Amino acid sequence: MTITEQVICGPEKLPIVRLAPWAVNDREEDAATEPVKLKDAPGVGYSLYVTELILSDGLLKLAICLRNGDTDNLFGPVLLEANGEGNFLKDFEKPLKLTTNTALYVFADDLQNFTIYVEGFTGKDEV
Repeated sequence: MTITEQVICGPEKLPIVRLAPWAVNDREEDAATEPVKLKDAPGVGYSLYVTELILSDGLLKLAICLRNGDTDNLFGPVLLEANGEGNFLKDFEKPLKLTTNTALYVFADDLQNFTIYVEGFTGKDEV
């Protein structure tokens, strides 16, 4: 047997075929008024997986959540300190999986500028 695609395995799941790596780098200032879409839904039969998250804050304290669609929290809230002192890095050993064919959003608890960087991949739901 020859493996021709990069896969990851978990004890409770079959391997996930990583079809398309992606990254989003964004400076947000309106994520408190409504969730902001970071990455479009991948299509029927596919899901987005998040492997890394980096957050950096602006002038005031801020709580930020990654969302599975525009209403359900996927990860967070992450509380960041004021005056650029709030930096956060998370490398997910087990990728966070969004619901099938669902977009990735970000939401913050205050109307503040912040920077967000997210890495991940698109994968088939089941191999």
